[in-house]
Amino acid sequence: MLRTEDITSAAFICPASAATPDNFGGRPHTAIEKSNFPSADFLSYSYANPYPSAAAARLGYKLKQGISPDFAVAADMNPGSDALTTLTLGSPISEFRKGNSLNHNGDGQNVLYGDGHVEFQNNPLCGSHRDNIYTYGDSGLDAKTDMNRSTGGAGILGSPVSIEDSILLPALNVEQVVPAAEPPPAVVAPNSVPPAVDEGTDLMAWALWLLVACVLAAIGLAVFAAVQRRKKSRPSEPG
Repeated sequence: MLRTEDITSAAFICPASAATPDNFGGRPHTAIEKSNFPSADFLSYSYANPYPSAAAARLGYKLKQGISPDFAVAADMNPGSDALTTLTLGSPISEFRKGNSLNHNGDGQNVLYGDGHVEFQNNPLCGSHRDNIYTYGDSGLDAKTDMNRSTGGAGILGSPVSIEDSILLPALNVEQVVPAAEPPPAVVAPNSVPPAVDEGTDLMAWALWLLVACVLAAIGLAVFAAVQRRKKSRPSEPG
């Protein structure tokens, strides 16, 4: 949007946050030289993940005009806290604060909805059917039974699993939610000293194979020559 629209990087900064507008490295550098926001220091909002899971794609998940008016499209940045996946509609206010954006000191977040209106919400279970807007997977209310779900979602970083599943990214403090992959264990050779090579044995083996190949070639040539001689000595048949 910064590359193609007439807006500045300040539009992506919440005035209540500590983030600052990106100057792209100072003049003469511009947004055209950037591929993404370098960090949360220059971005304080999260946007709905537009890449659905296979299940959501089959159901018709797509960010487009005409989406549900209660679908969360964007909001203050996802806090990425461990508490998010434990939040249910029965959670106390003190727990909800742990899942709110840090932009407003845990009081809540401004949420942009599918019909274009913005509303301040005091907890993250504020999407379609009270979906947790900061997690993917089942949360809030079951769309079929309208019953409270017992989970706040499957995780922070992932794809929507249904049409109503809004997952706003990027997430702050994601290293606390998704552990870094452990490096594969080093492969230790049982013996660091390579075995000695018997070069004499190797040379004898190559010489033996070469001798066999020569003998076979000689036999083949002898058979071919004998066949040719026999053809020449055979009397011609009368016409």
